[in-house]
Amino acid sequence: YKDIPFPPVEEKYKFPEHLFLTFKKKQKNIDFHYLEYGSDVKILSADFFNFLLENGLNKNQFELADIKIVDVDGNSLTEKKYVALRFGLFDDNLFDFNKQTSIRTKVNGSTNYLFPDIKLRDGGARKVFVLKDFAYRASIVFSKQSVISEILKTFNGIDIYSIEDFPFVYSNQYDEEILPLNNHLKKMKVQSE
Repeated sequence: YKDIPFPPVEEKYKFPEHLFLTFKKKQKNIDFHYLEYGSDVKILSADFFNFLLENGLNKNQFELADIKIVDVDGNSLTEKKYVALRFGLFDDNLFDFNKQTSIRTKVNGSTNYLFPDIKLRDGGARKVFVLKDFAYRASIVFSKQSVISEILKTFNGIDIYSIEDFPFVYSNQYDEEILPLNNHLKKMKVQSE
């Protein structure tokens, strides 16, 4: 896909306008805000998507599809609105990846480099960024504590880690003995004032 322009011009490469996310098992009370699907596709609740847009997610970086969540029989599992975003442009050029402090890691047989002191050069008014670098591909980067605080207060089920802690989290993401689901590195909900 390297030679395909973004957004794609040819119809066969364009992201569909409508998609379905099918759950095989009986599910009740489907309620999530962020799901990394893979292949540069992120599934978001409409509320979280709008929040990201308000905080500077670049509309020119992705294609958008409405997504309906259904069971295997095609029955809707929620009234909540969801969208799928397929990213084709990324913000890596806005960051300094300090190669001198990089950490080499191997996860699932794949060697990657992580950067515990990655720095935003200049994001302007934007506070939300998406990276192509493999280790950060399943993440969204936030540049302001106020955005993180609002996410923790408003949206359940989103795991947020600091840039400094991310290499350890990434390297141990599949080892629940080292990194349990609820761990001390994860930013927790902000208490209501």
